[in-house]
Amino acid sequence: MKKFIIMSVMLLSAMASAQAGNVQSMIATSFSVRYVETSYYGSYWTEWSRNMSCYLDVYIDTRTDQIIIDSQEMQIYNIYAAGKTYYDRQRNECCDFKVVDQDGDYGTITLRAGRNWAQLYVRFSNIEWMYEVR
Repeated sequence: MKKFIIMSVMLLSAMASAQAGNVQSMIATSFSVRYVETSYYGSYWTEWSRNMSCYLDVYIDTRTDQIIIDSQEMQIYNIYAAGKTYYDRQRNECCDFKVVDQDGDYGTITLRAGRNWAQLYVRFSNIEWMYEVR
């Protein structure tokens, strides 16, 4: 009986460790936003707002294919396509995820990383926001 209990505890521990390995967590420390403005002359993107301080947990769960941002209103993004890693014009490493949010809206989330920093961009057709993450 003692061996059975020990084996059960070891099995449950191994399963918990394996599931924890499926989740990458980050902390968002600031964010900025911009949106599409419509005027008489047409539509254009506004300038980025000033960086606003925040402290949010961000999770990328490869088991459920979700990106979760634990803000005042929980943001849940279901990944339906993940792109390959590429480099932007400034030679920063980027990876795009095509997502559907909890409201059924389609967008793109880009994880962008430089030498000592990382950013997470959440883009929809008319609004975009960016988190500084670590």
